[in-house]
Amino acid sequence: ANPPFIGGGSTLTRMTPRYQSYSAGATLGKGGAAPAIAALVQENERARKFGFSAAELERSKKDMLRGYERIYSERDKSNSSAFVAEYTRNFLEGEEIPGIENEYHYARELVPGISLAEVNRYAAATIPVDAAKLVVYLGSDKPGEAAPTPKPADLLAWTDAAARVKVAPRVESALAARLMDQPPAAGSIVGETHDEALGTTTLTLSNGVKVILKPTDFSNDQVLLSSSRPGGLTQFDKEDVAAARYANAVVASMGVAGFSPNDLQKVLAGKAASAWVDFGQYTDNLGGNAGSDDIETMLQMVYLRLTGVRRDAALYQSFIGKEAEGARNVMAQPGAVFRDALTTAMYGDSPWVARAPRPEDFGKLDLDKSVNLYRQRFASARGMTFILVGSFDVAAVKPLLATYLASLPTPELPLAVKDVGLRPVTGVVKQAVYSGAEPKSVVSLNFTGPASYSKEENLRFQALLEVMNIRITDVLREQLALIYSGGMSGNISRIPYEHYTIGASLPTGPEKVDQVLAATFAEIARLKQSGPAAADLEKVKQNWLQVQRRAMRENGYWLTQLQAAVTYNTDPAAILTLEQRIGAVTADDIKQAAARYFNLQNYVQVVLYPEKKG
Repeated sequence: ANPPFIGGGSTLTRMTPRYQSYSAGATLGKGGAAPAIAALVQENERARKFGFSAAELERSKKDMLRGYERIYSERDKSNSSAFVAEYTRNFLEGEEIPGIENEYHYARELVPGISLAEVNRYAAATIPVDAAKLVVYLGSDKPGEAAPTPKPADLLAWTDAAARVKVAPRVESALAARLMDQPPAAGSIVGETHDEALGTTTLTLSNGVKVILKPTDFSNDQVLLSSSRPGGLTQFDKEDVAAARYANAVVASMGVAGFSPNDLQKVLAGKAASAWVDFGQYTDNLGGNAGSDDIETMLQMVYLRLTGVRRDAALYQSFIGKEAEGARNVMAQPGAVFRDALTTAMYGDSPWVARAPRPEDFGKLDLDKSVNLYRQRFASARGMTFILVGSFDVAAVKPLLATYLASLPTPELPLAVKDVGLRPVTGVVKQAVYSGAEPKSVVSLNFTGPASYSKEENLRFQALLEVMNIRITDVLREQLALIYSGGMSGNISRIPYEHYTIGASLPTGPEKVDQVLAATFAEIARLKQSGPAAADLEKVKQNWLQVQRRAMRENGYWLTQLQAAVTYNTDPAAILTLEQRIGAVTADDIKQAAARYFNLQNYVQVVLYPEKKG
C-alpha cells in the first residue's frame, strides 16, 4: 500500500504547524518484528528522499475525488448521526464544518491543482531525518507463544539499523488500464417477471442463473449485490474442511486474473466497486457493492472472482507467514482463550466448527489444494440467484447482466444442503476458564434445542430476547451494578435442521460472578412465571416499529430480506406485513416462549476468570 501521505477519504485531516504526525503499521510475517520495522522505516525514507510517482498521485486524487463525490451525492439523505459527530468534532477539536457542498466544491477546485512537487516537499518536511519515533510492538510476552519477543532496546536498535540502509526509488511497473481488455461473450435474458407490490424484477439468464432487481431511491449512489446457494464447508470431506475454511482468504491474498492485490487497488483507483466470495457453513456466498456509475466494474469483479483465480506462490507464502504470526498472538489473549473453550464445551472437537487459529494450522495448508477447493464450488455459477438493490435503472443494467452474469460457466455441482451431524452438547455443562492477569470475568450462558420455525414464532423468540435485555440492563447493570455491558442474542435456524441458540455474554468482576448468575437465572424464572411487564413489551414493540419503518428505506435491509426469501424459499412479501405481526405479539406469547427456550436442563455455562497466582 502507499505510505500514509496519499490516500482516498471523505475528509481532509487538519494539522497544526506545531505538531505533525503520521503512523504506519504492519502485521508481522515470517521473521518477526525486525523485517517489519525495516520495511516501514525504509518505505518512509524512500518517500522522504525520492517522493512519490506521478501515477501514485493521480490514483490518490481519483480516490479522493470519488470519495467526496459519493458523500456529496448523498447529501440529502445523510443520517443524523453524521451531523452530530461533525458538530462534536467542531466543539472538541475545532474542526471546521463548511458543509459537504462547500467541501465537495473545494475538493474539485483544489485537488486537481495539487502538484507532485508539492506533495513530495510535504513528505520530505513531514519525515525529517532526525524525527523522533515512537515504535510500538503489540504481541505476546510469553515464552514460546510469540517469536520474537523484543525488548524496547531491540525495537530501537532495529529502527536505527533500518534508517541507515540506503534505499532506491520505487520502480512502478506498467499496468493495464482496465480490469478486462475485452468483455466475455455475452449470454442473454430469456425470462422476465415483475412483482408490483415489492417493486422487483426477476430475470432468468440463458445459463440458468437468475437475477432479482430492486431499484430504489433510498440512496443516490449505492448498489448492493448478494448471492447465496446451498453449499458451503460441509460439501467437503472432513479431512479437507480445515483447508476449505481458509481457501477464500488464500485465493483473495493472491489477487485476481492478472492482478496482484496491490495492482488491483491501482487499477480500481477512482472506482467505488468491490466483490467477494465466501464459504458459509452450509452456503456458498457472494457479495459486492458499487457506486451507481461503477456497476459494470463490480460485475467484472464478480466474473473474475469466479473465473479468474490467480496463483502466486510468493504472495501465498507471505499470507501464510502473516497469518501464522498473527495466530501466535491470538491465543495469548484471554478473550480468544475463552471463546475457544466455549466452542469446545458446546461442540467438542468437531472439525466443522471454526476455532481460534493456531500457527500450526497454516503449516498444514497447501496452495494448490486451496485453489482446487475454491474452484470446486466457485468455478460454477449453477444455482445462483443474484440480487441487486439500489440506485440503478433496470433497462440500463440489463445489458451488463447479460454480459457478465449470463456468460458465467455453470457446470454441474451438488446443490443440496448437506447435514454432517453437527449438534451442540446436551445436558448441563459448566466450565471455568482461567486466562489473563486483569481482574476481569465474563459469564457466558448458552441455551440450545429443537425449534419449529415460523415468522410468528421467530418474532416471539426475538421479543423474548429483547425483554431479557431490558431486564439485564435495568436490574443487573442499573439496580445491582453487577455488569457494565453485555446482553443476550440468539436465532432460530432452519438449516440444516430447525433449532435455536441463545447466548448471553455478561462481563463482570471475578468477585461478582455468582451474583450475576443468580440475578440472570432469577430474571429467567420471573419471565417464565409472570411474563414481561406491559411497559417492557411496549418498549420492544415501539422500538421495532421505529427500526422497521427506517429499515424499509435502506438498501441493506431489502437485500437481506430478499436474500433470506431465496435461501429459504419463502414469500418475500412478508416484509410488507411485519408491522401487523409485531402488533400481534402478546405478553403471554413471551411467557410461553420463555418456558420453551430457557431449558434449565440443557445449557452450557462457561466463566472466564483471571489466572490463578502462584
